[in-house]
Amino acid sequence: IDDTRNEVARVSVVPTFLCPSDTGPNLFEIAVGDGHDHVHAAMANIDDGLPKLFSVSKSNYVGMFGTFELEDAPYNGDGMFYGNSRIKFGDVTDGLSNTLMIGERSSKFGGSLWQGNISAASEPHARILGVADHGPNDPHSHFEDFGSYHTGGVNFMRGDVSVSFVSDNIDLSVYQAMATRAGGEAFSQE
Repeated sequence: IDDTRNEVARVSVVPTFLCPSDTGPNLFEIAVGDGHDHVHAAMANIDDGLPKLFSVSKSNYVGMFGTFELEDAPYNGDGMFYGNSRIKFGDVTDGLSNTLMIGERSSKFGGSLWQGNISAASEPHARILGVADHGPNDPHSHFEDFGSYHTGGVNFMRGDVSVSFVSDNIDLSVYQAMATRAGGEAFSQE
């Protein structure tokens, strides 16, 4: 993706990947990073002195990695997506309708990508994946968490391709159960 021949694709804005409630810029510059620093300035297009790789178009939707720190184990998530994963729908023993697959992320902490992982970027895996270690729109959230500009919650697509609005007030244990594909948790969606 970082090859100069891909520049037109990198900056192509795909309206389907954007939430109308996020009025931030559709293009942002990717900063070089150490991979895991939780420094929002590097992700939020704030001039923090880090060299910039190139411009990319944003996405407001990222895959569900699971329930623990993404950059510490990017190839071993307990959600639907992780580095080099080969998860099949049959591997989702919690049930597709009970499992969050793709979630919304606003650009308030920085931009997410649809183009793929850019290894030299700050928070490379968190640009395409999200984590449920904090609740939706939690004020203590990190860049890789889910959030939106909607009042009261965040939109998610489940494994059965249904879309639901998950409340900011959801119990964290229920939210995390919904984030795993094979945790064996039982919960009510009501």
